[in-house]
Amino acid sequence: HIPTEALLILFKNAGIRSRKKGDGVATAAIYSCSRCGICIDACQISSAARKPKDTAVYFIRQLREGDPAALKSAENCFMCGRCVQACPVGIDSIRLRQNVRELKAPKDQSDYSYLPAMDIGQKDTAASSYYSTTYTLWKDEAVALWAEYKPLLSQIHNSVITSYDRLTNDVVRTVYENGVTVYVNYADKAYTAPDGTVVKAKGFAYTGGEQG
Repeated sequence: HIPTEALLILFKNAGIRSRKKGDGVATAAIYSCSRCGICIDACQISSAARKPKDTAVYFIRQLREGDPAALKSAENCFMCGRCVQACPVGIDSIRLRQNVRELKAPKDQSDYSYLPAMDIGQKDTAASSYYSTTYTLWKDEAVALWAEYKPLLSQIHNSVITSYDRLTNDVVRTVYENGVTVYVNYADKAYTAPDGTVVKAKGFAYTGGEQG
């Protein structure tokens, strides 16, 4: 174990978190990293994007050495928290990245706050299905949606919109120069358009062109 790890443990047990780059907690975290590399396998930047140099172990080394590349590594992070969960020391590298982001961000820029993965993972909300960055959890749904949208998108992606109007508070109609008309219904019940087209609740329908 690294001596500074004892100090980091004291901070963690006292509930003290880093609030800015270079403070005592951040410094203790940076020098508690043993560079074991366990976070490399857990990181999606490494496994999916093939960018191991942006993983936590390299990022922390950049901070130790004062390397300007630390800013790029901080910005490339998904902030998913997998590295924090995998770290045997419990270094909050996400908080360290956030510190760097906030230091370089303009004062009027949106904040970079985040919710640790372990907190979100224990809560069931209406947005839970949108949280995971593990694509296998939503791959089948994405494929099904693409199959549903492709017939329409293939006909309008190069066509100019000639008109757009709101038929009701929840239904909009878009007409394209190639004769395709698209209806989108945001309501909780089906809608019948003036031309007789039935648009299902929370769905869309189109006329003209080739029907999929």
